[in-house]
Amino acid sequence: MSSAQQTILEQGVIEDSHAVIASNRWLVLALAQITTLTFGMAVTATNVVLPQIRGALSINHDQAAWIVTVFLVAAAVATPLTGWMAGWLGWRRFMVTSLVGFALSTLACGLAGSLETLLVARAAQGLFSAPLMPLGQGMVLASFPRRMHPVVLMLWGIGAVMGPVLGPVLGGVIAESFNWRWVFLMMFPIGVLSAVLAVIALGDQERGTSGRLGLIGFISLAVCMSSAQLMLDRGHRLDWFASFEIIAEATLITATLAIFIAHTAFSRKPFLNPRMFSDWNFSIGVVMALIMGALSFTTIVLFPLLLQDLRGYPDLLVGYLISARGLGNLFSFAVVVPLTRYNARLALSIGMALQFWAAWAMTSFDINLTAVDVIWTNFVQGFGFGLAYTPMTALALQALSCKARD
Repeated sequence: MSSAQQTILEQGVIEDSHAVIASNRWLVLALAQITTLTFGMAVTATNVVLPQIRGALSINHDQAAWIVTVFLVAAAVATPLTGWMAGWLGWRRFMVTSLVGFALSTLACGLAGSLETLLVARAAQGLFSAPLMPLGQGMVLASFPRRMHPVVLMLWGIGAVMGPVLGPVLGGVIAESFNWRWVFLMMFPIGVLSAVLAVIALGDQERGTSGRLGLIGFISLAVCMSSAQLMLDRGHRLDWFASFEIIAEATLITATLAIFIAHTAFSRKPFLNPRMFSDWNFSIGVVMALIMGALSFTTIVLFPLLLQDLRGYPDLLVGYLISARGLGNLFSFAVVVPLTRYNARLALSIGMALQFWAAWAMTSFDINLTAVDVIWTNFVQGFGFGLAYTPMTALALQALSCKARD
C-alpha cells in the first residue's frame, strides 16, 4: 500500500512465474516476518512501561507522553521516504541500514539517563524502524508470484500479529521482573540478528535507481503529517483551539497540504506519483488502510494508559489484556485465505464491519470498564483487522502489479 511497495513491485515483479529480488524467497519472507514483529514490539511494548519510566526519570504525564509522540512523529516523517530510499540504496543496503540504525537507537533508549536523551533516541528509533514494515512487505510481494500473494501475506501477517501480542506481554513481564530499560535492551540483539539475516537473504545487489527526489513534495508532506500527529496527540491536553500551539499546527497542516497537492498535480517530478490513484482499487485500499491504522494504533496507545493510570492494573495484567488483539489476528488466519479466494470483497467487508463494531463499543467505555470489556473488544477488532488486511492489500496491489509487468 505504500510508495515503498510500489517502488519494489516496479523493480522486482517482472513475471508471475518467479521472483527476482532474491534467490531464496522463503528467507526473505522470514526476514520480513521478523522485522515486522520487531516494529510491532517497538510500538506496543513501550506503552506498558511508561509508568515506570515516569518514576525513574521523575517526569509527569505530559512529559512521558512525548516518549510515544516523538516515535510516531519520526515514523510518520520517515515512512513516505521509504520508496525513494529503497530505490536509491537498493533493498539490501536500505534494509541493513535500517536494522542497524534501529538496533543502535534501541540500545540508546535502554541506556538513556534523562528524558532529553530518551526522546532523541526514540526519535531515531522511529526514523529507522518506520521502513521495516512496508519494505519487508514490499519485498515479500516482489519475491513471490501474484497467485501466491494471499498465502504469503497471511504468513507475513504472523509477524505483524506477534509484535502486538508479544510486545505488551513481554513488556509487562520484563517491567515486573527487571526494569523498563530491558524492554528496549531485549530488542537490540533482535535488530542485530535481523541485519545479519538481511545480508544473507538478500545477497549482493547493485544500487537501485530512483531518480530525483521531489524535495518540495517530501518536505511539505513530512511537515503536514508531523503537525497532524502533534495536533491530534496534544489537542486534548491543551484544550484544542484555545491553545496557540494547536492553532499554529492546524495552520501548518492546511498550508503544507495545499503545497503538497499543488506540487503533486503540477510538478514534472512529483514526490508521489498521482497516476497510482487512477486505479480505484488502489485508492480505496489507501483510504481503508488509513482507517484501519487509525482504529488500531489509537487503541494500542491509549488502552495501556487507561488501564494503568485510571484502573490501577499492574503492568503484566495490562500486557495480557492488550494481547487479546493479537490473538484475534491469529484466529483470523484460519479463515482469511479460503474466504479471500472465495470472495475477497466479502472478506474485506466483514473485517471492516467487525472493526467498526468493536470501535463503536469502545466509545461507551468509562472508568467502570472491566477486563472482559477490554478482552472482547480487542479480540474482535484484531480478528477484523486480520480478516480485512490480506484481501485489502491483494485487491489494491493487483492492478499495480499488472502495470509493473508491462
